[in-house]
Amino acid sequence: VSDTMIEAGLVALAERIPAAMDPDAALMPPLAEVQQVSAAVAEAVALAAVKEGLSRRAPSAAEALAQLAAHHWYPTYGEGTVGHGAT
Repeated sequence: VSDTMIEAGLVALAERIPAAMDPDAALMPPLAEVQQVSAAVAEAVALAAVKEGLSRRAPSAAEALAQLAAHHWYPTYGEGTVGHGAT
């Protein structure tokens, strides 16, 4: 992981910090936005890796985004599990 990749991820996260726009707001984005924030950070890091020539599995930006989409995890819960109406 390069310094540029780390910086790209930090910038992507910083752009989503509510307190950056409102000093009275929360420091971190709400948990309800974790999927969107995580995706934005992953995309920024992946694109930085491609730009630096460090991506072994996706040599282009389009391929990197396709890889991210293909491997995105969606939380799904069956009946009776925590998060799906169970107590």
